[in-house]
Amino acid sequence: MIHLDEKWYTKFYYRDFTDINPNPAQLEKLVNNILNSTNFEFDVILTTGSKKLDVLEQFTKDFTLIKKNFYEKKKDKNSIFFIKETSFNDLEYLVKHSSFLVCCEGGISHVSHNFKVSTVAFYEKNRLQHTKYWTGHMTKLSLYERKEMHDLIDDKKFYNLISDKINLN
Repeated sequence: MIHLDEKWYTKFYYRDFTDINPNPAQLEKLVNNILNSTNFEFDVILTTGSKKLDVLEQFTKDFTLIKKNFYEKKKDKNSIFFIKETSFNDLEYLVKHSSFLVCCEGGISHVSHNFKVSTVAFYEKNRLQHTKYWTGHMTKLSLYERKEMHDLIDDKKFYNLISDKINLN
């Protein structure tokens, strides 16, 4: 599961954070790189918060609408699901039934901790001490420094971490 909420975009969040700011092509590459980082076959679920993000509308234009806010795209042997404007109750259910989560550190990473779901959460470098204060007890959480998406999508260390987390499940 990848939670793509407003925290990925400083235009909608803290302006002093590193702007991950993925465009549709970069999101596609991120998902493909995650799928290719392991030998396991698995589906990817992409979720959002309540804010409408035009970049996600563009990214999902070739997805098939399954019902209301639920979309699917086939990728080789995998499916990529997109759930638009996900409620917190929906997120809780999805995290509980996921084996892995990528997100920005926040409420959803605390949900994943409660359900013992392996998580990689992006944090802002100059707020590491503050972040560790709130996450230090989370044994299945790996913090990863925020980077602009063009740096993140080619970051082998990031994909190795994801592969390690997925392979442990």
